[in-house]
Amino acid sequence: MKELSIVSSEFYTPEELQEYIKIGLNFPDYYGGNLSALYDCLTERAEQITLEVDMDGFFDDTMKQYFKKVWKVCEDAAEENELLEFSVILPKEEEG
Repeated sequence: MKELSIVSSEFYTPEELQEYIKIGLNFPDYYGGNLSALYDCLTERAEQITLEVDMDGFFDDTMKQYFKKVWKVCEDAAEENELLEFSVILPKEEEG
């Protein structure tokens, strides 16, 4: 089983985030480091994966928008792969 926690405030570029995911989930060397490749790797995995994204804090608006895209990709992948458990921690001001 693989577990990975991603804290949005720790990443300054999409490339940093993608490299962290690649290493953390032990993706293959040919992993493309983009949203399409992320979806492919998450849906193809045959082991239990727990992925948590903490959305409380961003370096800039560009990263905030990128994290929203990652969130959507992970949600879609979790619908496709029953072995993927995905959760999001929302910023305190957005919690209900």
